[in-house]
Amino acid sequence: MNTRSPEEIAISVNPIPFLRLANGQTVFSQRASRFTTLSKGQDFLAFLAKLATAQQAVLAKVSTLTLPSTEVLQHYQQQGLPPLSIHHWQRQPIWLEIFTEIINQLRTLPLPSEVDLASFVKPSSELLEAQADYVLKGEYSYIDAKLMPLIAAALQVYWVALANALGKTTFVRTATPNLCPVCEMSPVASIVNVGKTTEGLRYLCCPLCASEWHLVRIKCAYCDTTQSISYQELEGSHGAVKAEVCDNCHTYLKIFYLDKDTAMEPVADDLATLILDILVQ
Repeated sequence: MNTRSPEEIAISVNPIPFLRLANGQTVFSQRASRFTTLSKGQDFLAFLAKLATAQQAVLAKVSTLTLPSTEVLQHYQQQGLPPLSIHHWQRQPIWLEIFTEIINQLRTLPLPSEVDLASFVKPSSELLEAQADYVLKGEYSYIDAKLMPLIAAALQVYWVALANALGKTTFVRTATPNLCPVCEMSPVASIVNVGKTTEGLRYLCCPLCASEWHLVRIKCAYCDTTQSISYQELEGSHGAVKAEVCDNCHTYLKIFYLDKDTAMEPVADDLATLILDILVQ
């Protein structure tokens, strides 16, 4: 008996783009624009808009990267593993330089009054490396709240630069479709796309390298079941934002429907819809 969904059957006949890497020219500037739109007097979101602006400026200057060797890449491709996995890729010191450059860029921008970088003293490299490990592992209780946005921003720039330097043909489908095939990070959210080749298709969105990878709709992004799936949405969202809830593994993932609002951006809109997280939990 064929248990594939109509979407899966259609894809088998007309293959669609499996992976979309972040556009290095616009990824953070688009995020900054969305944060600005969503801030509406919320100083933290306004700060994140400035932070994303700084990220875009710094990304444009990243030039010297240490990349995996051809042999290493071939090994990961053969094994179906993400070559830039947060669990085994050894970060290079350039990410610390990116951190410093982001701070320098922020100091040139008008920031919310609550943000004071004048007295900011850069922590030691050892502390930053330890904090970065906590950020990537999601061990938030160990993270300095003041450092977290800055460290996360630097890591995002670093991983976006790495992914773009390698190119999308480097990456293959993995045995864990719920994790990013580039860096093995869990998705922050998903989008239902618009566009000639991806109209109506769902892509999971990576909060680290900003890559997007395809997963069929009405399917749990964590346990792969197509049963016991329900949806919740905020009143007044007009169907643009929903939480896909799985009663099988008791998880959920937000879905942003770009046909309702093409300006939505996964990271920015996830932070701006925390009330939906509270509703679902």
